[in-house]
Amino acid sequence: MLIPALASATDPDKNADVAVTSSIAAKTRSVSLGVGKSVVVDLPREAKDVLVADPKIANAVIRSAQRAYIIGAAVGQ
Repeated sequence: MLIPALASATDPDKNADVAVTSSIAAKTRSVSLGVGKSVVVDLPREAKDVLVADPKIANAVIRSAQRAYIIGAAVGQ
């Protein structure tokens, strides 16, 4: 899952299998997380919408203008 302009990600569940990698050239970050696990994403600027390419794989929820939650729904990419 690629999230453009992802500033940082923190894991509310310390037992979750979450890995965050970055690509400075592309200004994207890849987030790998387990099914049923979630990650909090702090955005570098305000956002109103989040796009998930395949909602069968992951869900995203905007909790504030600069914070989103990503939830793993199924195995996939």
